[in-house]
Amino acid sequence: MIFELIKPIVDGYLAEMDSTKVYDRHKTRAMWEFICGLIRGAEEWSGNNRKLVWDWLTPKLPELFGNIRHDTVKCWSISIEFLINGRDPRRYPALFHFLIQTGLDADFANGSSFDCAYTLPMVADQQ
Repeated sequence: MIFELIKPIVDGYLAEMDSTKVYDRHKTRAMWEFICGLIRGAEEWSGNNRKLVWDWLTPKLPELFGNIRHDTVKCWSISIEFLINGRDPRRYPALFHFLIQTGLDADFANGSSFDCAYTLPMVADQQ
């Protein structure tokens, strides 16, 4: 299954970003393209295989969102828009739950200006 080929690539990018604290926009874009392609392709898979993908991806969403930097905001936004534009939101319940919860949990009183500036618009654009 293609999931087993893409999973180590994404895990490797995340591990590299976590260890080096360097968030290369090209690697971030590539990682999001892998993830979105995987999710869109998984729509055609059996329920058990889709569940494997979402079980792996759902706990990573906060880390992926937390790795957004000023030069990678567009990568996230375009990828999510590609993923869900014109699609039934029930296909991606974990993603929509994460997006809505992120918007509701945003700390506009004490958060950094960058966090406040990208959190709500990106979440609102996807609904």
